[in-house]
Amino acid sequence: MSDQSRLKMTDSPATLRDVFELPKAEAPEQSSEGWKEFQEKIVKEVRGVKLASMPDITKKFGELFDIPIPDIFLASWKKASAVQVVLEESRKSPEKVLNIELGEHTIVSQHKPSIEVKMQNVIVTKLEFTLRLGFVLKGFNLKIKNGAIREMQTGACSVKGTVEYEKLTIAEKKLALITLPGSIKFPIGE
Repeated sequence: MSDQSRLKMTDSPATLRDVFELPKAEAPEQSSEGWKEFQEKIVKEVRGVKLASMPDITKKFGELFDIPIPDIFLASWKKASAVQVVLEESRKSPEKVLNIELGEHTIVSQHKPSIEVKMQNVIVTKLEFTLRLGFVLKGFNLKIKNGAIREMQTGACSVKGTVEYEKLTIAEKKLALITLPGSIKFPIGE
């Protein structure tokens, strides 16, 4: 992979906003062509919503993707039967730390985040997006204690995905390697 296809995310939790390099409300000029087409489409669809409100939509759109990537992994792993067995085993010995070495695996998910556009507290329209994600993970380990995943030791992680509004692709990420912190701890209750 080229250096351009590698994302470094070691200073703060990597989010979906980082992966898709989504525009910030204060910097819409850095938008992709898909984002500009989306804005034009929304202005036409939502007559009466002034163009000045687009920064609000841009801000809300970005907030939809402020989801830490480790949270996506965690939600997926909790559904895996092999991990569920170890979680249950750890509940029986709450003081013991159990380790799971995960083989190479893929996490594929689809989500439908949305924004309700309101005028005078009345919903004018609902903007529904389709988010498709694919992660390839190698060399990850989980530390489990008292029925919960407490820590993730990372390995290699690649991601690809798309963000769409109706049939318009707003953002797309070709398969790229993400550099995550070597270890990520999860708060109790995760």
